[in-house]
Amino acid sequence: KNLLAAVDSFKRVIELEPKDKDLRGKVQLGKVYMDMGYVDEAEQTLRDIVSSSQDANNPETETAKLNLANLLIDGRGKRVEAFQMCAEACATGPSHMAVG
Repeated sequence: KNLLAAVDSFKRVIELEPKDKDLRGKVQLGKVYMDMGYVDEAEQTLRDIVSSSQDANNPETETAKLNLANLLIDGRGKRVEAFQMCAEACATGPSHMAVG
């Protein structure tokens, strides 16, 4: 994998679609940062999605919350905050990731 190229690509997607309603580009950028071990960048990207999303039921917002929860556990050791983030993601109903 060329993760640096992926970062550039997702940043370009975000530039071209700044009002990306489904947030996929931003979520994928956060995930690539996580895969690279760029904890600060991943956390900021995912927190931006969670705080700016107008639609709590948006599947990409839910994905961002779950990714952030994983990051908080694995990258930061913040179990309580991670649990709260998981609870928020689950509060919207069945996960789109679990329902095939």
